[in-house]
Amino acid sequence: MILKNGSVIAEAAWAPYETDLPHQLYSLSKSITATAIGMLVDEGLLDIDEALCDIFYDKAPERADLPAYRMTVRNLLNMSTGSLYNEPGSAMGADWEWDFLRAGTKFEPGTAFDYNSMNTYMLAAIVRRKTGETLTEYLKPRLYEPLGIREYYWETCPNGTEKGGWGLSLTPESVAKIGQLYLNKGVWNTPQGERRLLSAAWVEAATQPQIATPKGEITYGYGHQIWMTAREGSFLFNGAFGQYMLALPDLGVLVVLLSGSSKLFAQGGVLDYVTDALDDGAPRPLIPDPRAAEALQTTIASLSARYREPYFNAAVNRMPLSELAQRLDGRVYSFAPNIGGLFPMILQAVHNNFSAGLTQAVFSAGEDGALHLELVEGEEKHRLSFREGVYTGASVSQRGDVFEVRTAAEAELTDSDEWAFSAVVHFIETPFTRVIRFTLAADDSLKIVFDENPSIRDASEMMLELTGITRIDVVRNLMPLLKRDRLQHTLRTFTTVTVQGKL
Repeated sequence: MILKNGSVIAEAAWAPYETDLPHQLYSLSKSITATAIGMLVDEGLLDIDEALCDIFYDKAPERADLPAYRMTVRNLLNMSTGSLYNEPGSAMGADWEWDFLRAGTKFEPGTAFDYNSMNTYMLAAIVRRKTGETLTEYLKPRLYEPLGIREYYWETCPNGTEKGGWGLSLTPESVAKIGQLYLNKGVWNTPQGERRLLSAAWVEAATQPQIATPKGEITYGYGHQIWMTAREGSFLFNGAFGQYMLALPDLGVLVVLLSGSSKLFAQGGVLDYVTDALDDGAPRPLIPDPRAAEALQTTIASLSARYREPYFNAAVNRMPLSELAQRLDGRVYSFAPNIGGLFPMILQAVHNNFSAGLTQAVFSAGEDGALHLELVEGEEKHRLSFREGVYTGASVSQRGDVFEVRTAAEAELTDSDEWAFSAVVHFIETPFTRVIRFTLAADDSLKIVFDENPSIRDASEMMLELTGITRIDVVRNLMPLLKRDRLQHTLRTFTTVTVQGKL
């Protein structure tokens, strides 16, 4: 979605993705959490130089010489606590506030930048501590309702506090509205008239460098949970796997991009693409151009991932999907214990919700030529349908996590005269897609290979940055090691799972 002077000038989604569905934002969530902190400050309920141990006095460590006593809200906002408590550590904890305040540090708080999502979690906890409301409850009348944001969901910790640094899902339009609020210096036009939701002073401070980021993903400075970019005056809400809100105040331009990239913002070229396209424009209104508008709409309508790599291979000997459906109709395949499953591995890891492993695959043919498939994983039964040349929708769940998916498949006859089909399952509220290859052997056994996009190999650097295990410069030193045959084989074996089924 692209806005100029507060108006949408272009909006597009690659089929089967839909712009009206909330999308997982990952670390873009941080900027919304910090917006709540700004509102707390504006209301006089918080001073950003307040000490954490004064706020969480009942959870402060007994020893006053521990680093937590020298941490402030400002240190959380600008990622300078140096805390060793990170997302992997939180996965095993029941009280994240308690654990954060007792963790060691890499350096004296306030002396350096070190990106850590648990800093933002503590900001969410501060909102709850100061107001008695959860972050979502606090933001509803102050941000969501004034901006007309109706759909929002935020994952919570074991104590019911929003995760803050990640876990928020919003539509592209909702992200654009929050970004535009910042471009408007905190003012929003509501049906009742102009309303200030956030002070101009907070917006100015939040969108200017508050700390240097020489070892950060982006090296142009960090504001209040907002990144600066190479373009002077621009700022960025930044989430893993390509979730961005990029604002260019000098052009009156805002761009929201929710995607499935394994590249970090600094590596992806987004800023260059945007500036190349829009730098010739000025903040003045655009002149209407009906022909260009029609051409743009034609292009937007044609966008589809259906026939793009890695989801489609034009070189195969394609066969009608209906013939394969008839061949597989009524077959039930059973599998020895394995770690294969419908959900992409990265999605399983992010949610700490892992498959019990594929136990059965049940096929049936539909009257319309469709191929119906039921994948049984423990107590979960995932029911999918595939139809020739189109996407088909479904909802799937795994231990309470429910996702919308869109499926497509291509049947083929291999060079060795084996029937096969390749299926893609787009988890359209996330950056992830499961890519599954089914091969029917001459002895009627069934081989299934589970892969995904972004691949684990390509996303390893992103995941390490997301979880705060290491910094980008360390990751760059680590990644060449994956080229060694043994490590590469181990990684591939874990992430691309092959299972063999029998009738």
